Amino acid sequence: MGRRAVVLAALVALFSQSAPQHRQRGIELLQQSRIAEAVTEFETALQIDPHDSATHFHLGRALLASGERDRAVGHLRLALPGSSDPGAVHYQLGTVWLASEDLLQAWSALSQAVALKPALRPASFALAEVCYRVGSLAAARQRLAALAEITPRWPDPEIRAAELALEQGDPSAAAEWLGRALDIAPQRPALWMRRGDALDAAFDHSGAEAAYRRAVQLAPESATARLALAYHFFNIQRFEVAETELAQVLEADPADPSVLLPYAESLLYQGRAGAALAAVELAIANTGPAGETPARPDTLTGLRIGALELQARLLVKLGRLDDAERAARALLELSARSVQGHFFLGTVLQRVGRPEAAEHLAAFKRLSDAREHRELGDEYLRLVNDAAAAEREYRAALRIDPGDVGAQIGLGRALLAAGDGERAVATLEPLRDQRAGNSAWVSAWIQALHMSGREGEALAAWEAAQNANLVLGPAVWAITRGAAGVCDAPPSERQVYRAADGREATTPRP
Repeated sequence: MGRRAVVLAALVALFSQSAPQHRQRGIELLQQSRIAEAVTEFETALQIDPHDSATHFHLGRALLASGERDRAVGHLRLALPGSSDPGAVHYQLGTVWLASEDLLQAWSALSQAVALKPALRPASFALAEVCYRVGSLAAARQRLAALAEITPRWPDPEIRAAELALEQGDPSAAAEWLGRALDIAPQRPALWMRRGDALDAAFDHSGAEAAYRRAVQLAPESATARLALAYHFFNIQRFEVAETELAQVLEADPADPSVLLPYAESLLYQGRAGAALAAVELAIANTGPAGETPARPDTLTGLRIGALELQARLLVKLGRLDDAERAARALLELSARSVQGHFFLGTVLQRVGRPEAAEHLAAFKRLSDAREHRELGDEYLRLVNDAAAAEREYRAALRIDPGDVGAQIGLGRALLAAGDGERAVATLEPLRDQRAGNSAWVSAWIQALHMSGREGEALAAWEAAQNANLVLGPAVWAITRGAAGVCDAPPSERQVYRAADGREATTPRP
């Protein structure tokens, strides 16, 4: 067969089906999540008919599903001129901009989608999400509440409203929203567990138990559901019931350190110290040596610290002082400021008459006294937003222990709550080198810089946080992402500079 014949055969094969047939085949493949094949069918359809708006639309959806956002935007824009459903196209464009964190364009596209197609409830839901991402939590919750009223068979607005209520420290409201969601979708164990968490946080322990038990009934094979119930019993000090539930979880994975530790503590509180020690030692063996944990290093290091604390405590209780000393020293090697490490090492050394006991017991008192003031400061800020009382407690903690980083960050946050940005900057700046990867410090630092008029530095810190994949929350987003007309949020410095000359700037212009 000659070359011309081969080309002709290829063209015949290409055009043997019409563009609508290729498009329909692509839609079917997309529904089956066979994304790459769907893209091929849509592209074939466009080779036949390059101006078909419906094919551009569905190709945009497929490319969005495959993560090719830029190409998706191109095809969705080509879909708009001749589309029979422009509201749906604007919605897809809005979801692309939302995923890309271009909230100004997302707001514009989604608003057009709602205007053109008011019944498109996911577009209204996405607008609430844009409000959240520019730091307007109250507006986001209001939009979700309004959407919940008009979508009585769709639980997503209630679920998201519950998440925002929890974020704002309102577990009672979260539990109420989750109850409404469960009226719509009662067969979701994850929602029952989340409602149990909210009820526990609101001190409704009987309601929480009922929610957790319902999750277990719906998913009897789920370790997550049974763990939630077990942790509930452990936290309210019903240790015998907690042990029973944890033992069932351990049947599936007998070496899981995150389960072994509460299991060991439940045994300890029932007076079974020997069995508890065996469980702790198995947990230690499965967290690996410090710095050598192959997966989830931060989580495993935290578990190892907790396991060593419990091991030292059990060994002291059992009178095995040499072993207890080794455990306490291993703990302090891993976490030099461990309150329990200093306490148990000091206790052991005191019992055997070693003079260095006094040093460790003094460190224990200093660290624990400072922690008490720091935690009280946290409560003043979290529960009643009393900045003056919080500042007083954080300063008391720092007088006792100047190295208490948590108290210093807390003091910066208290000064921010009091509206004193310059003193907040002065308080937080000494931690700059060692806490640059800490979300709590970075969040307070950006807010302090902004409040003290150093907007360019705040934006530079924000960009560094984005590059480090830190999630800083709405208080920071209100500073960095605000844009005039987006959920009534004020424009950020970034938006002001972009509007001024069409480009982004990270430092104030002279």
